[in-house]
Amino acid sequence: MAWAAGGANGLGRAGAEALARRGATVVVADLDEAGGQACAEQLSAHAAESVFVSTNVLSDESVEASFQEVERRFGRLDILVNSAGVVVQNATDRAFEKNLDMLLVGAWRGVRFGLPLMVKSGGGSIINVSSIAGITGSIGADGYGPSKHGVIGLTKDIALRHAGDNVRSNAVAPGYILTQMTRPFFSSEEESQQLINEKLRVPMRRWGRPEEIGSVIAFLASDESSFVTGTVIVADGGLTAR
Repeated sequence: MAWAAGGANGLGRAGAEALARRGATVVVADLDEAGGQACAEQLSAHAAESVFVSTNVLSDESVEASFQEVERRFGRLDILVNSAGVVVQNATDRAFEKNLDMLLVGAWRGVRFGLPLMVKSGGGSIINVSSIAGITGSIGADGYGPSKHGVIGLTKDIALRHAGDNVRSNAVAPGYILTQMTRPFFSSEEESQQLINEKLRVPMRRWGRPEEIGSVIAFLASDESSFVTGTVIVADGGLTAR
């Protein structure tokens, strides 16, 4: 049984799809009701049982209620994916604080309220979606890089604290992935390729695909990674190897 924050779109949806294809029941936890319902219906029709639960990761009460609904419907929690996050740009007042609340504290809320049910269920796997900005410095939106560094720190802390509870905690650090969040960075296919190959110089010379991150999430959720905890898997086409 998997709970996927941000499961309506982007990398969260890719993770939900990958888990469902491997047989997991998925709760799509998101504020986007239309996208979340559509995702849950698609997964239920073509993969495994899935439901949408409206969840606001900026609210303790909302996240707690989301897990209460998981327990009421399914009685257990085996996989927890934190991938929610709309980046607040610098033109917005207090962008730094708002990005920390969304991207770092939002992930913490998922852990805080989901972990007791996971421990009660006998253990499980927590997968937090960070970024290569959590490994390197970042000149993006204020607070984005510090938030993603914090997600990795949170991941490691949970791994150490809860290994004895049979809970594993790992992170994925994607590079430049082609999603609705990255599309504003370019206006044409030519500009897209220039960005990847000339400005960013991604060694694999292409954008990553959401499903490639979904596969990493599914691996970390599976028994195939049963001795993996407290680590970060970087999926960036070789960018941070430079």
